[in-house]
This record gives sequence, C-alpha cells and structure tokens, in this order.
Amino acid sequence: ESLGDIVYIDLPELETSTEANTELTEIESTKATASVISPVTGSVVEVNEELSDAPEILNEDPYGKGWIAVIEVEEGADTNDLMDASDYEKYLEEEVKLK
Repeated sequence: ESLGDIVYIDLPELETSTEANTELTEIESTKATASVISPVTGSVVEVNEELSDAPEILNEDPYGKGWIAVIEVEEGADTNDLMDASDYEKYLEEEVKLK
C-alpha cells in the first residue's frame, strides 16, 4: 500500500541463484522503486510471467495471483526465520503497528 500502484516489475530469471536477505528483483510504482528481498538462499525455479503484462496484479491480489517467483531452497539453508501468514500478521500487529 505504501508504494502506491505498481506499474512495472523486473522479473527474476529462471535458475537464478539467490541469497537470503539480498535483492531478488525490483518493482516500480507510481511513488517509488523498491527492492524485493529473497527470504531464502536457493534457486528460482518458477516465475509468474503474467506479471510482465499485468504488474497491477501485485496490488490487486498480492497473496494469491500476485506471487512473483518460486524459490527452491538450497539444502542446508536456514529457514528458521520464515513465517507463515498467521505469524506474519501477528508480527505486523506487534512490531510494525499497522493495525
């Protein structure tokens, strides 16, 4: 919401290696350009090509059709800090105070 309407996404390439907590890709909105940070170390195995022609899907359905990429987690990669939707909502309520 803070970015405004998303107008462009630079989708990651298939089979691209990514490190946890580093930039996976960038999105451009009417207000700013923002990095999308990879949550895990691994390899991009699937990309949502639909976003190339319709980046607004990221605004309209971010938790459904607005997925960006599927990352195959590298064996042995640390996944202890990952959150499911419920834990993330609690995090936002407690730490960010968005609600």
